This record gives sequence, C-alpha cells and structure tokens, in this order.
Amino acid sequence: MPILNLDDAAACAAYDDFVATHPAGHLLQLRAWSKLKSNWNAHFVYLTDPATHAITAAASVLSIRDRVGGSFFYAPRGPVGDVTDPTTVLALVHELQPVLDAENAFLLRFDPAVPYSPELQATWGAVPGVTRRSRGLDEHSFSQPRHEMHLSLAGRSGDEIIAGYKRKFRYQIRQTYKDGLSTQLVEDQDFQKRIADAAVTDVMNSDAVKRVFPESGNNFLTQILSTSRGEVKKRLSENAQRLTGTSEYRTMWRQVAADTHTYNLAHPDDPAALDISAFYRELDARVGSIGIYDPDISSWGKHLISIDRDGNPVQHAVQRAQWVGSMSGVLIAASIIGLVIALILLPCGRFVLLTCTFLILAAGLWILSAVIAQQTPQTLGLSTDSTVGTVFLDGLVNTARPMLTGHLNSLASYSAWAAVVSLLGGILAKLIALTASGTTVRTH
Repeated sequence: MPILNLDDAAACAAYDDFVATHPAGHLLQLRAWSKLKSNWNAHFVYLTDPATHAITAAASVLSIRDRVGGSFFYAPRGPVGDVTDPTTVLALVHELQPVLDAENAFLLRFDPAVPYSPELQATWGAVPGVTRRSRGLDEHSFSQPRHEMHLSLAGRSGDEIIAGYKRKFRYQIRQTYKDGLSTQLVEDQDFQKRIADAAVTDVMNSDAVKRVFPESGNNFLTQILSTSRGEVKKRLSENAQRLTGTSEYRTMWRQVAADTHTYNLAHPDDPAALDISAFYRELDARVGSIGIYDPDISSWGKHLISIDRDGNPVQHAVQRAQWVGSMSGVLIAASIIGLVIALILLPCGRFVLLTCTFLILAAGLWILSAVIAQQTPQTLGLSTDSTVGTVFLDGLVNTARPMLTGHLNSLASYSAWAAVVSLLGGILAKLIALTASGTTVRTH
C-alpha cells in the first residue's frame, strides 16, 4: 500500500525505522513531527522493493487549505531517498496523486537537506513541470533556512551532550524531566482505561448517536436499533482501549494540552475548557464504520469540555498566578533587602531573627502542604458534565497533589534544618563572645 495505513502498527514501525535510519532522514520527516502541526493534515507515502517489500523511499507530506478551497502540500526536508534520481521522486508524487487531486492541490513543495550541486540543478532542470529554487534568491523565498550545521554526536552519551550546553539550556532540559506531571498522567494505566471508558460513555450519550440508536422504545424498529446500540458501544470500547496502548497516545495528549492552552488564551473571558478534539479524532480514525453506520465523530466539531462554569476559578487562578509570576522578581528582591536590613539593625539578635524566620517559613509550608493534600476538583470549584472531563480532572488533581505536597514538604524540611543551623550558629557565637570577655590581656 503506497499510502501508509496508520492502523497497521507493523507498517508504521517499518516506516518510522526507515526515516530514522536513512542517511537522508530528517527530524521534520518523522511522523511525530506532523503531530506538532495540529492545523495541518498529514500524508505518508512510500515506495517498496518489489522483491523484498522493503521501503526504498518515503515522504511525509503536510497539507493545509487556503481560503478559496485549494491546498498547499509540503514535505519539510523531504523526501527521504535518492533525490538525485528524478524517477524515484516522481514515483512518490505519482503515489500521492490521488490525495493531491482529492484536496485540489495547487503546489507540492519538496526541500531535501542536500548540499548545492550544479549537476543536481542540471538534472532537475531537465524535468518538465518542476520549478527549482536555489542560489540567487532572497532567503524568504524558502520554507527552511538555506544553511544548516551538523554536529556529530557519535560516541557521546546523553550526559556528555547535555554537559556541552549552556547552563540555562541544561536547566531547561532537566526541568522537563522534573515536571513529570503529563508523563505520569498518560502512563497511568488505570487513568488510560478510565479515559477510554469515559470517552465511550460520552459518545454513546451524545445526541448524534441517540438519534440513530435510541436507548429504548416500544415499536419493533426502535427495539432493533436499541439492540444494535450494544454492538456500537462494544466496537467503540475496543478501539478506545486499543488506542491507549499505542505509541501515539502520549503524543496525542501533548496535542490535547497544546490545543487546550491555545483555546483558553484565545477565549480569556470564557469559562476554562479542555479541548480533547485530538483524542476523538484518533478514536474516529480507528473506529471507522460500524457496519453501515459511520459515527464520523470528527465531523461533530471541536470537543470542548467546559469546567468551572460557576465563577470561573481556573481562569482566576491563572490570572493570579500570572500576577505573582510578574511580581516574583520584585517580591524576592524586597524580601532579601528586608532581611539584610533586619540583620544590620539587629546585630545582637541576628541568629534569633534568622532562626525565627526559618521556623515560620517551615511551619507555613507544612500548613500549605496539609491544605493541598485535602484538595479535590470539587473543593477547587472545578466541575463538568462530561464523563471524560470528570476523569481527566480527577487524574490531574490526584497526580499533581502528591507532587506539590512532596515539594512543599521538602522545602519545609530544608527551612527547619536551616533554623537548626542558625540556632547552633547563634549558640556558638554566644560561647565565643563569653570566652572572649573572660580572657585577660596583659599590656605594658
């Protein structure tokens, strides 16, 4: 099959392996890259050896529609294969042609990452219907930078590579591992199962399904349709559970997070909402048609789950967090200045002041940790009528709560130890002062 079947796990694995290991392979040609381009459609086309059926060339092609109904097709840093052979590249185009025709393509752009070559220019210059862009044009005439730097990582471990980065970059990379909330959430098998079951429940409770398959009825036709409702639910459940076990599941939830972020930024005055359209798109693609019935979940539009409709506490919390974040530098500077002034003005009580400060901080952190440990979506004012939304909010709070309380308890412990050290320092300073006052110095 020249167009990659995304439901075929073996074919997808073979495709990914070919792109990742081929000398002409590129990050932008990986299937995972298309997941980041949420407003683009993705198409994966490839050629195989007739004898071995091994992939010999491939192209990950993105497309987006313009305002008049045409589509722009683009293979970033593709295709993957021998670009010096027009026959190979044109064969890929031929395999993609049905998609180009169906979406009314007006342009297909390739831009493989290959060095400039007069011979290559001459080869493609002889191919009719192909427009070349190379030297002598403005840099904005190209989709990707005209120059690349390649750094060999051969023989270097991950820690060695990171050690070569600037301190700021090292911190940002390591911070992504510390912020393991999303990773923990999507790898929680119980959460995966509950999300899948909840999604099926929401789909079956939707008006679109109820119109076709009523839950109950008195006449003969309604009873038949009601019986078929069970088969539809079974098919949806099987595919939903199967989806949670795929390699795309984590990427899909990253897309959900990105879509949710984008939506809430674009609608600051509306109640906060989860945009889980990506999950339903994947589910719809896997379910397909159930007999003669096609749920066509993707056509239902955006799947938004509104939360905190009563008072919008999430939006208010975000606004407060933004304010605190914008003022954090001023607050920290003021605290440090205040503490320094206090230490200067109270030379006899410096260690007492420090000890009390650390003890108060530790107590405050422990109290805050205890309060957070008791929080639930309900106590936070979060509510939703969606089954998926309820499961998601529960999973989010249950995952975030131990992480937050753990950090707060650690900070509280550090503050308590700092108080002990400060107290011991004060005692030691007092003993030294007493010893010095009791020493007699003979002068002449």
